[in-house]
Amino acid sequence: MTYTDKLANQAAQALGPGEFFVAAAKYLPKGASTKRAAGGVFGVAGTLVAGSGAGRGQIVGGVPLPSNLAMGLTNQRLLIFELGQGVERVIGHTHSIPLSHLVSVRYEVGRKLGFRVTYVDISLADGSAVALEAVSPNSKDGEAFARAVETSRSAAASSTAW
Repeated sequence: MTYTDKLANQAAQALGPGEFFVAAAKYLPKGASTKRAAGGVFGVAGTLVAGSGAGRGQIVGGVPLPSNLAMGLTNQRLLIFELGQGVERVIGHTHSIPLSHLVSVRYEVGRKLGFRVTYVDISLADGSAVALEAVSPNSKDGEAFARAVETSRSAAASSTAW
């Protein structure tokens, strides 16, 4: 079962009529994996404390970005969901961004702390931006998701150009 299927099962209530998931991936706000690794030196409690502040400062549409999140791309929108710490189940739908509000999507694959990482930067029409990272084993899903968002953004931009 792909992560897109898993998210579709957990978050179907967030979809509107005729809407369906195209792609999905689990992400952390950029820099969160380093903070969590540092917290890991102090055990489980240190990891949770270190991870709890990650992502603070990233505001999208007036709402803070969750520190542990999943992004879902539908045929109409980009959706952001908060995931529970440790269990990685959807605990809430935090953001809904129409595809027409996506200005740019950039991604890069690299390595961090010995793991494969996909970095994704999404710029929005309101001037806000989302900076994310998907660390192995989520890196390949993160890369595929970024490509799907770029394709959808390009299609939405060309359809509104007329």
